[in-house]
Amino acid sequence: DDETLIITGANSGIGNEILNYFAVRKAVVYIFCRQSLKSEIALNNVIQNSLNSNIFFSQSCGQLNFS
Repeated sequence: DDETLIITGANSGIGNEILNYFAVRKAVVYIFCRQSLKSEIALNNVIQNSLNSNIFFSQSCGQLNFS
């Protein structure tokens, strides 16, 4: 379905549930979180569980290039 999303606070709670929901549907997901260690753990878990490698993490919007 070619969905691309930006999710904030995806390392826990509802943000993490949204991340998992769209990851299994093979969406491209950019996650932004303040705590890099917790975010990297969440990122690795969702990639393993969903087999979706199109999930990217950043602490700052300025680090990503959407072109």
